[in-house]
Amino acid sequence: AIDYINTIEKKEKVLLLTAYRLDGKGINGIEVIERSKMQNQSVLVTNTYISKIKEFNEKIKFLKLFAKVFINDIPIVV
Repeated sequence: AIDYINTIEKKEKVLLLTAYRLDGKGINGIEVIERSKMQNQSVLVTNTYISKIKEFNEKIKFLKLFAKVFINDIPIVV
């Protein structure tokens, strides 16, 4: 996914939603955001780790959090 995102020419037109926990991938959502250089247009969608992730927020100023329980309530218009 990171390699694909890095091939996109107009990243400013992309909104990256990623989970924090990516089971079995050896990487987490924060790393995906950083490696794809999508800090300005990304949202970390999580539930389990919100309180833990907030501790990182001082260090990672770009981090926007969204609870998974609300994800179905967001309309996506293309």
